[in-house]
Amino acid sequence: MKEKEDITPGGTALEETDSLYWIRRMRNESPDIFSHGFRVAAFADLLGRGLQLSERELENLRRGCFLHDVGKVMMPDGILAKPQPLNEKERKTLELHAVLGDLIVSGISGLDPSIAKTVRSHHERWDGTGYPDRLRGEDIPLYARICRIADAFDHMLQEIAIHTNSREVLIEARSRLKQGCAKQFDENLVTVFLNIPDDKLGVYSG
Repeated sequence: MKEKEDITPGGTALEETDSLYWIRRMRNESPDIFSHGFRVAAFADLLGRGLQLSERELENLRRGCFLHDVGKVMMPDGILAKPQPLNEKERKTLELHAVLGDLIVSGISGLDPSIAKTVRSHHERWDGTGYPDRLRGEDIPLYARICRIADAFDHMLQEIAIHTNSREVLIEARSRLKQGCAKQFDENLVTVFLNIPDDKLGVYSG
C-alpha cells in the first residue's frame, strides 16, 4: 500500500486541521516515524479484524496506532538519531514521548478518547514493567495492547531484515513475538496475530 496523505489511516477525524498539522510534521521532520506509524496501523488493522472489531472500532484503532509515536517529534534530534545505546537520562527523556503524544492527541478536537489512550499506553507491558503508568494485563487498554504487538512486530521486521534472508524474516519475527507472550504482550492477542497469513503480513514487511 502506498503511503499517501489522502489514505492515511484514520478517516474523517484525521482530516481536521490539528490532525493534519501533526501528520505533516511527522512526514516532513520524521519520515521514518511516519512510515512506521503507517505500517503499525496496517498490522493493527489486521489484528483488529481477526478480533472482529466493528468498522468504527477499527477506525479508532488505526488512528491511535498511526499516531502512536507522534510525541517523538518533540524529542531532541540527538536522542532519536543517536547510533549508540542511550544513557539513563536520555532513555527517560525518550520515554516521555508517550505522555507528550497523549497531550498532543488529547488536544485534537473530534478524536475518540480511545485514541489518546492508545498513544499513551502503547509501551505498557503485560507484566506491568512498561511505561509511563506501569499498567498490567487487562488494565492496559485493548487498542494499546494491539498497538504494542503491531509496533514491536514492525521493529522486529526492520531489524531482522538487515541480517536475515528475506524469506526468513517473517518466520523469525513470529518466533520473537511468541517469545514475548505473558511478559511484553497479551498472549491471546498474539495468538490471533500469529494466525494472520504470511501473504497479508508480508505486504507491509518491506
